[in-house]
Amino acid sequence: MNTDISRTKHRSLHSRGLRDLLERGMNAVVLRRTSFGLRRHLHTSYIPPTTRFPLTVRELAHSDTPLILPYHLAASDRREGQQINQRRKLLARNIPTPFVAIDQSSSRPCFLQWAFDSSQNDFITYFFKGRFPRLKQGEILLENAYTHPDYRGQGVMAVAMSLIADIVAAQGAHEVITFVEATNTASLKGCTRAGFHPFITRTDLSLCGGIKRHRTFEPILPSTELDFLKQPVSLLGTINS
Repeated sequence: MNTDISRTKHRSLHSRGLRDLLERGMNAVVLRRTSFGLRRHLHTSYIPPTTRFPLTVRELAHSDTPLILPYHLAASDRREGQQINQRRKLLARNIPTPFVAIDQSSSRPCFLQWAFDSSQNDFITYFFKGRFPRLKQGEILLENAYTHPDYRGQGVMAVAMSLIADIVAAQGAHEVITFVEATNTASLKGCTRAGFHPFITRTDLSLCGGIKRHRTFEPILPSTELDFLKQPVSLLGTINS
């Protein structure tokens, strides 16, 4: 028997075994992220939220940007910097319409969010990499919300989103939607106070360290009761059962 051929076959089988083991290990690494899609029908009445200081909402002005998205925060805190730089990246695209909430007691901008309509579907798909369903006529997507750190935990998001929804309703929209990760308790509560209710779930699976990705949207049954003000994700496992 040729020992060189035998050694070659052994090395080949050994390498193949290691490769198969590695592939099985990579396939076992699955990152799962679940988000809720929430919507508010704009012609349904509800009790609007309040905060301890008066807020107004208007379109973002150029002078607002360094106040609501400050460079010094982006430079001093990595996680905060990621959030700020993502919003600045979107601002650089000059896509209307970002809204800003103003603390009337100090005239400071404290909250930022975009309102996209169906005419921007192609951009939404491209920029957000397919994370949202295509909008229908009259639907508005509220996305990329950012609350200045000085105003977090004060109910600003709920009031601002409610006011933005009122503005787009006056412009002819009939429904607004937004998406929030299931683990983001504060934002789920804020959206609920702003009159939003869950209607769909989005599940993102990342396989093999992101080499393979899979995304699914599943409607939430009308009979499902989810109260984010009490238990944000307690029913997550039984949403569509």
